[in-house]
Amino acid sequence: MDDLPLIGLTLETPSTPQDSGSDENGALYVEALCGAGARVALLDRVPAADAPDQLDGLDGLCLSGGGDMHGDYFGEETSTRATELDRERDEQEMALIAAARQRGLPMLGVCRGCQVLNVGYGGGLHQDLAEEAPFTTRKHNYKAKDEDRFHPIRLAPNHPLADVVGTAAVTVNSHHHQAVSRLGDGLRAVAWSEDGVVEAVAHIEEPTLGVQWHPERMEPEHHWSLRLFVETCRARGGP
Repeated sequence: MDDLPLIGLTLETPSTPQDSGSDENGALYVEALCGAGARVALLDRVPAADAPDQLDGLDGLCLSGGGDMHGDYFGEETSTRATELDRERDEQEMALIAAARQRGLPMLGVCRGCQVLNVGYGGGLHQDLAEEAPFTTRKHNYKAKDEDRFHPIRLAPNHPLADVVGTAAVTVNSHHHQAVSRLGDGLRAVAWSEDGVVEAVAHIEEPTLGVQWHPERMEPEHHWSLRLFVETCRARGGP
């Protein structure tokens, strides 16, 4: 049991689950990551200055989904359409990203986490896809009371994501109105939706992966992105 990689998981901002679809206690992520062969440590909210210490003893870092980031982290005025803003969470996760990079710690960002990773590497975000052409061709967001909205994406054929799933064309769920725009330093897009929205990013050298969908809400056979991340963490931690 102890040889399983230990992954730190950030938690969503406390909110009203029926309004946001939030998973404040991380239960879905914990179940999915453990099912993929990991152990999980929940990372409590701490000041940004204390965040690096949370990485001690970890083999990987997973940034969960949730609300929007403040625009000033990527040089823009925050959109009036932004929801569930939480500067303390922004600051903690930005500090975690910086510290994880210094330690060479594998990172996975899910939905919001993908966006935060991109910003942490110096990139930018589309603050509302419905207002930014050409992204009006598909609705990427849905309400918590609805079923997950599924749509096809295309994976970069030369990236391990495509290798682990065995095909370059897959279907994923979708629950977001913001997305990656300007790629962060060293990041490249490795998945796209039909309308051109970036659905996954990866660093060209560092063990960093962000996915715009929510694998933890899908059936275990669709947890291939989580399995890839866990294997990366296991390789870092050794046998």
